[in-house]
Amino acid sequence: QYRRETFVNLDGPDRNLLADGTRNVYALFGELFVPVIGPDMNIPGVRRLEVNISGRFEDYSDFGSSTDPKIGVLYSPIEGLRYRGTYSTSFRPPALGRTGATDRETRFFSTALINSIFDITPSDPSVADVPVLELIGTGTGLGAERSESWTIGVDYDAAWGTRELSFSTSYFDTVFSDRINTPPIPGGFSLAAVNEFARNPDVFVEGTVTPNPTQQQIDALLAQSNFPVAIIGLDFGPEQAQFLVNNTTVNVSRTVVRGLDFDVRYNQPIGPGEFTAGVNATYLLDFTQQGAPTVPEIELLDTLYNPLDLRLRGQLGYQVGGFTGNMFVNYADGYQTSTTEDGRPIGSYTTVDLSLTYTFLDLVKVRFLNGTTFRFFVQNLLNEAPPRISDNPVSVVTALDPANASALQRFIAFELTKAF
Repeated sequence: QYRRETFVNLDGPDRNLLADGTRNVYALFGELFVPVIGPDMNIPGVRRLEVNISGRFEDYSDFGSSTDPKIGVLYSPIEGLRYRGTYSTSFRPPALGRTGATDRETRFFSTALINSIFDITPSDPSVADVPVLELIGTGTGLGAERSESWTIGVDYDAAWGTRELSFSTSYFDTVFSDRINTPPIPGGFSLAAVNEFARNPDVFVEGTVTPNPTQQQIDALLAQSNFPVAIIGLDFGPEQAQFLVNNTTVNVSRTVVRGLDFDVRYNQPIGPGEFTAGVNATYLLDFTQQGAPTVPEIELLDTLYNPLDLRLRGQLGYQVGGFTGNMFVNYADGYQTSTTEDGRPIGSYTTVDLSLTYTFLDLVKVRFLNGTTFRFFVQNLLNEAPPRISDNPVSVVTALDPANASALQRFIAFELTKAF
């Protein structure tokens, strides 16, 4: 494979250049499938044994080359029961929208404002009301991400006459090196970085929070910004900042994600058609980040802008003739703004989706409709609003966590397709 990527981002009426990048990528992929033992060999206790080995070589003009393997094994002792496991590595350079990006901006605010919005009790009186200058956006000098991952799982299928049941579960463990993200903040809440720094400065990566900065340090941070300073609720300038916070995107030293996937499906004829039901769930056990090898890992699971421990999607459906109807229930577990004692609860989020599809089968009188499908889809049928982060009427931060909920509420779509 060969591909060439280009990306240009222009902003505003003056067409200011925010990002501009080009790269060439060469890749080679190979896969080997080895069916070691098959059902026709009639070996007791081993119905199937299969090995899958694959590998990918990639060469990036801006980030060098990498060779990444994947090894998978499937073992089935009896019909309907399968055990499986995989091991793989991966390599991913920053997207062109991040390399050379100039979207860095600064905001100047007081800790008192953040404390009032999120009901935070200052960890030290000295940081109860101090001006903070924060740099956000894409950091410079980003490197490629790497990961090492393995999974183990089991699948089971069974049938009783016309009824069918399938079950699948997997455990996954992925460790990322140099993953591109913002610096991990204890408690998982970046806006409370100064408060947490006063509580325990030793867990912060050097340069993330700078107390009592010199004018030279303030000027150096401002020089990285490509936009005017956003002064929020203060009547003086950033030269009086008592803390600097560098919250730009960087390569985080280590990220660990561990969890379980579940999937259950059931089918049964009812009347003239077939009834289906199912549940898909992901339960995360860990989501930790380590900003640098010199600081401890930080648990960020169930905190603002980070993954939730539990997500579910249930499904009920019925199919008869050319008609198929499905209803889905989506559930996202509740969580907190941070894992500290000041963390504010954010409610769980449940939505319902509806899908109705009709496909015209072999019709003699209206042949042009043969193979035509009409689909009606409603996302968030009950128009549920996403959980709010803060109810403070003067909040200057977003009331939505876009990582875990959508601002788009009820959405209705019609679709018409024709197969020839």
